[in-house]
Amino acid sequence: MKPSFPLTLLLALLSGCAISTQLAPDTGSRTVKTTDPDTKVSINTSKVPGSATFTCQESTSGACYIHAFTSVCADSTNTSGKKRYVCEKTSFDEFMLRAGESKSFASPPEGLKECVGLNSFPALKDCS
Repeated sequence: MKPSFPLTLLLALLSGCAISTQLAPDTGSRTVKTTDPDTKVSINTSKVPGSATFTCQESTSGACYIHAFTSVCADSTNTSGKKRYVCEKTSFDEFMLRAGESKSFASPPEGLKECVGLNSFPALKDCS
C-alpha cells in the first residue's frame, strides 16, 4: 500500500527536504460594462511572478485607458470607536493602448490591479 500524500509530505519535511510552491498565474480577460449598450472595452491581463502584461483586445472608442494601481487594506477604528475596513490605493501607471496593443511590466508591485476607461483614464478614487 502506498503512503498518503500528507504522510509523504510530513516525512519529506522531517527529513530536511525543501518544499517549494508556486502560485498559479493570475490571467484573465474581462469586458468593462458601460451605461451605453453600444460601447465596449475588453482587456486581457496576465500577471505572473516577475511580470504583468495588459492587452487591449477591443474597444468601441479604439483604445483602452488603463490605470494600474495597488491597494492595501486594513482594519481601522474611527474617532467614535467604530471599526471599519479602509483601503489605501497607490497609482502605479496610466497608459493608453490601441486595440490589439500590449504593454508589459517587469517586476511590477505585488497585488497590481487595473481599472479601465473607454474614453479617458479612470480616476483612482473610482477604481476598486
